[in-house]
Amino acid sequence: MKKICLITPNSFPVPAIKGGAVETIVNYLIDENEKEGKINFTVVSIYDKKLSNIKYKNTQFVYIKVPLNIFFEKLKIKFNEILKKVNSKINKKISFIYIFRLIISFIIRILRVNEIIYEYKIYNRIKNKEFDYIVIEGGNPLGYKKCLKHFKKEKCLLHIHGKMEGLKIYDSFYSNYIAVSNFIKNKFTDNGIISKDKVFVVQNCIDIDRFSQVINEHDKKEIYKQYNLKKEDFIIMYCGRIVPEKGVKELISAFNLISNNDVKLLLVGSSNFNIDVLNGYEQEVQKLVEDSNGKIVATGFIHNKDIYKFYNIANVFVLPTLCEEASPLVIVEALAAGKPVIITSSGGALELIDENVGFIVDKDKNLVNNIFEKLKYFINNNENCIIMGNNAKKRAMKYSIENTYNKFFSVIERLN
Repeated sequence: MKKICLITPNSFPVPAIKGGAVETIVNYLIDENEKEGKINFTVVSIYDKKLSNIKYKNTQFVYIKVPLNIFFEKLKIKFNEILKKVNSKINKKISFIYIFRLIISFIIRILRVNEIIYEYKIYNRIKNKEFDYIVIEGGNPLGYKKCLKHFKKEKCLLHIHGKMEGLKIYDSFYSNYIAVSNFIKNKFTDNGIISKDKVFVVQNCIDIDRFSQVINEHDKKEIYKQYNLKKEDFIIMYCGRIVPEKGVKELISAFNLISNNDVKLLLVGSSNFNIDVLNGYEQEVQKLVEDSNGKIVATGFIHNKDIYKFYNIANVFVLPTLCEEASPLVIVEALAAGKPVIITSSGGALELIDENVGFIVDKDKNLVNNIFEKLKYFINNNENCIIMGNNAKKRAMKYSIENTYNKFFSVIERLN
């Protein structure tokens, strides 16, 4: 059995009880390994007191306590309590406390205090252990120099979860790389510094079973009632952060071109996950929601474990992102729920769909009209909407946890 150490960023714990994209993928890998038993994992993660009784047969955990993380987590909670009171009394785009919190976060990142403490503690905890491979899961590729120098380069891999450019110094520490999409692989190697032969693609996954769940009519009625929707409504759904780079206002502009009052736009998400603060952009979106006379509904933050319920009432899913994302799994979630999709021509998203499950629109100066035209198509062609939705379920199976685990293990086998 291969011994593999996965070192996660010092952001969220594993198991992923507080979310985090990287942490969730790691969680999927170790869960599948409990069934497959091909790997003896050691997972390095920040400490969280809620994980004291976690037990895995094929995974050992090395939890790192970072005092500043704990301090600022408590400070953040206190800030949120104050913000709820402040935001109810003032009407400013960004409260002074919100700005202060961003400044604190920025200073800590500049000083890299947390990273330095995290790396130092990791080194002391794993330096005497034997591994076949050590995989750095995202984060700062050069943030673990002390650890990486201690082990042979041939044993060290970098799992690239976001867009980054290859640097010559990376080859001093890593023998090979794993990218979450072909888009990310190409971005990493296009400058010619890192050989494409060293980079393997293992696409991320979702819990297909969770997002393909079908809720009963009673639960649907509860959602309709809570958000003032009707069963007869044609519901266009967006799920993600309410931030400029996601193209939310562009989607709203496209939606506002629709004159049918039985078509509704459902915005699921917030700017900053479960932090109950509206930033300036969110407040602008909120104003557009209020001016829509009930045609646009914003849910605010919804925990990932409950999002499948909202897919159940949607007819079509739209991700109008303006930035180039690595591999936006929210698309796969919609596919698993049997929803046709409309996406922009952006990054790794293009690898997730084909013409049988939805449409890709150009994010040019005509973006708003491009989205509108495809929305109009689905509204006027409900039969094709259903056909594409059925195709979507089949497409989603490519991104199952089992497939990702097997591809990950296949990379490890090839490296031997």
